[in-house]
Amino acid sequence: MPTAPTPADERLVAFLACAADPGGDPLRDPHLARAWCVDHGLDAGRRPFATPDLARLRALRAGLRGAIDAPSGAAARRVAGLARDVRLGVEVGPDGVRVVVGASGADAVVGRLLLDAVDATGRGTWVRIRVCADPGCERVFLDTTKGRNRSWCDMATCG
Repeated sequence: MPTAPTPADERLVAFLACAADPGGDPLRDPHLARAWCVDHGLDAGRRPFATPDLARLRALRAGLRGAIDAPSGAAARRVAGLARDVRLGVEVGPDGVRVVVGASGADAVVGRLLLDAVDATGRGTWVRIRVCADPGCERVFLDTTKGRNRSWCDMATCG
């Protein structure tokens, strides 16, 4: 890999893989989803998540996971639709220009994860995100091999 995975890469992979968390999918419950976001450095805002928020987060996860293997079509349209609800802005400062999320709550989480995906794409990390080749496994991992040919999340379990 050209560079080591960043915390944003790790957060993005964790989000894509959270459906397979040992304790169950945190996006099934508003309190679990909010706690997962806070644990992963995502500003979930002050108000509790509601059912539509969970639906947006699950749709983002499904869209990004779908875009790993098929970067156009339904998954791409799903992600683009979610991006419309996120207010992105630009801040200019002494260190340069950066894109910031202007939304709050679940929309801020969606925006931050979309920016993580854009950043991963720009650094060449996105093409290294893989869904485990074992059909019974839902895990996602970052392929850090030189040849980009890893296909299992855990060789002992899935390989």
